[in-house]
Amino acid sequence: LKFRATLVQEQNKLIRLLSNVGRSPHMGCIQSRSPTSPDKVEQPLPNLLVVEQPGGSHSGDVKVLSDARALSDHPPNLCALPPGSAVQQPHVLVEHPLAVIGSTRVDLHRSFHDLPLTFELGLTRASLLTEVEVVWSQSAKCDLRFELLLDSSTSAAQCSVIHEGELGERPANKPLRCRLQLDEPPASTSAITVRILMRRKPCNNNPDSIDIREVVPRGLPVGCPPPRRRLLRPPKYWATTEGSAHSRIDVNEVCHIAVFQRLFDETWKGKATRDRTGTLPKRLLIKKVQRVEAPGLWNRFSRHRRVMSLAAKKTAAGRCTPLEALRGGDELNPVRTKSICEASPEILGPCDAAINEHYLFHGTSPAGALGIIREGFDLCRARPGAALLFGSGAYFAEASSKFDEYASVDEFSGMCAVLVCRVICGEMYHALRKVDPELVSDPDFVGKYDGILGDREASVGTYREFVVFRQEQIYPEYMVFYDREYGS
Repeated sequence: LKFRATLVQEQNKLIRLLSNVGRSPHMGCIQSRSPTSPDKVEQPLPNLLVVEQPGGSHSGDVKVLSDARALSDHPPNLCALPPGSAVQQPHVLVEHPLAVIGSTRVDLHRSFHDLPLTFELGLTRASLLTEVEVVWSQSAKCDLRFELLLDSSTSAAQCSVIHEGELGERPANKPLRCRLQLDEPPASTSAITVRILMRRKPCNNNPDSIDIREVVPRGLPVGCPPPRRRLLRPPKYWATTEGSAHSRIDVNEVCHIAVFQRLFDETWKGKATRDRTGTLPKRLLIKKVQRVEAPGLWNRFSRHRRVMSLAAKKTAAGRCTPLEALRGGDELNPVRTKSICEASPEILGPCDAAINEHYLFHGTSPAGALGIIREGFDLCRARPGAALLFGSGAYFAEASSKFDEYASVDEFSGMCAVLVCRVICGEMYHALRKVDPELVSDPDFVGKYDGILGDREASVGTYREFVVFRQEQIYPEYMVFYDREYGS
C-alpha cells in the first residue's frame, strides 16, 4: 500500500508538470515550441508496464505485480526533454476474467458424503492463468481443501485449506470465496480442474451439503510477463524479496560452511542398511553450499505453514504432538539436526516448533536436486506406495549416514548432492514396521495425519525416516555438494 501511494503521488506530479508545459518559463520547464519548429522531435519514452489485480477482490487491496518501480524511483525529467518532445503515459494491463467454454456458473449441489468432488473448465483461448476464484456455500461448518490442477497434470499447482474456524458466525448458504493464486503461472494454460476434498468425513448422517456456485479464472494474454509476487514472510538472511525467478546463492563464509559440516559430522551414525550400495564411507566432506531462493516454492510453503499453524492452535493441546515424544515413556528422542540449527539462526531457521517444522536431509543426484528446486517435490512421480516401507510420500532423514544411501555420484563433477530442506512434519503417525498401503490411501487417515515417522531405530536399531504426504510441506532451502571420504 505504501508503494502504491508513492506511485500515485509520482503520477500526480507528472500530470501537474504536463499541464504547466508552455505556460510559464519560470516553472522550471522549457516552453514548448510550435509544431513547425525545425528542431528534431525525439522518440517518446518507452512504455512502462504496470499489471494490477482486480480491486474488487474480496481478499485485499490492489497490488502492483509488474516492475513499476521505475515510476517512483526514476520519474521522467521533463525539464531535460528537448522542446516538442512527447511523454508517453504508462500502459496499464490488468488481470481480467478469462472466457471459458460454457459458463463460469457451475451450480453444483452435493452432499458432504459425495466429496471429493472434481469439475473441469476449458478456456476458449490459451492464456497466462494467474488465479482462480471459487464461490461456494455450505450448510454446515467443516474443513475443506481446494486444489487447482492445470491442463492434463495430475498434481495440484496450488491448493488452499479452509478451516471451519475461519468461517465465523455467518448465515447458512452465505457465499464464501477462495482464491487460488499461482505464484509461478505457466506460460500457457488451456484447461483447469478444481478438486474439493473434505479433510475429515462427517461421522453422522446429517444431510449437510455444499453448493459450488461459480468458478472464475483470471489471467493475462499469452506472451505477457508473469506477475511479480512478493515473498510471504521470508527468512531475514535472504537476499530476494520479490519476483518469480529462482536464484542459487553461494554460501562462501567459512563459519557458515562449518555449520553444515557439523550437521554432517554430528548426525553421522555409521550404520549401513540394505538401501546402501557400495562401501560405507568414513566421513562426508562438504565441497560447496548454495542457498535456494525460489519465490514460488517459498510462497506455497509459507501459506501452508500458516494454515497448519492455525489448525494446530485450535486443537486441545494447542500444538502438534512433539516428535521426540512419539515413542512414549520418559525418554525423549529429539530430531538430530534440531540443536545445531537452533544454534545457527544467521543461516538456518527459525522453525515453528508447534507444527514440528525441522531441517531434514533428502539425498539425491545433482541433476535430481536441480529438478526439485525448479519444480518442487512431484509426489506423483514417486514410486508406488506398495513398494515403499512407509507408503507414498516424500522421504527425509535426520542422519547424514542415512541420506548418503540414496545419493549418487555425478559423472562429470564426481560429487554427490543432498538437499537440506525445511519440512513441516505436523501430526505424524508413529510406525515401527511396514505400513499397510491401504491405510495411507484412506482419506480419513490422511485427514488426521500429515505424515509418518518410520521408527526403524526403535525396532531394529537403524534409522528414523520422516515421510510427509504433501509437497507444500517442504521447502528445499540449501543444496550441498560433497565427497565421500573412505578410510581403513
